[in-house]
Amino acid sequence: MKILPTIRETVVGQVEKDNLYEEILCGFFGIPDDDHPDYDWVRDYEQHRIYWKENEHISVEGLQKVVDEMKAMGATHVQIYPHGDHESYYFTGVKLELMDEEVVKERKRKELERSVIHNTIKLQHDEKELEEQRKRLEEQMTKLEELDETE
Repeated sequence: MKILPTIRETVVGQVEKDNLYEEILCGFFGIPDDDHPDYDWVRDYEQHRIYWKENEHISVEGLQKVVDEMKAMGATHVQIYPHGDHESYYFTGVKLELMDEEVVKERKRKELERSVIHNTIKLQHDEKELEEQRKRLEEQMTKLEELDETE
């Protein structure tokens, strides 16, 4: 069996940046929550038609803080997931690294051993169930024959 190069993905931490909209308003108006004045929002992206506003903005400084925090946890990569209900993102730091071939072989060996045990148990269960179905079928056929004999 050929062992392919294997990348291990280890989750090292998760950070949620929330209330991003309030963070923007507080940054511009200097006051928190609902105390900001009425305002308008103009989106000027005519030259960049690939832009869309499906998710919230996060400041570059805020993003850099998250990246620095993930790096300190040992992350080499970050997954970013927007929250569906409010202005926030989940950042999951992961460490990606190539696994040693011997470690991969040992993990694969254990996985296959567990699979063999599981399938052996399942096969035994299936054989019992098949035997029960065979008995039910025989009983039904006997009843059918008895019914035919009474006619």
